[in-house]
Amino acid sequence: MAAAAPGQVTDLVLAMTGMWARSMRRPPPPGLPTLRSFQRAFHDAALAWGMRRVAARLV
Repeated sequence: MAAAAPGQVTDLVLAMTGMWARSMRRPPPPGLPTLRSFQRAFHDAALAWGMRRVAARLV
């Protein structure tokens, strides 16, 4: 099995960050009032991870 290139991992992390950034701004769906806070937590973690990867030049 081949390993992913560091830049590909960074790209995936930042793409997921964007997905969560968009989703967390929508109104909560009926019956899932905490979904948006869950998405915000994942966004914040992924953004921090992505920023560390970019700062380390893993792009």
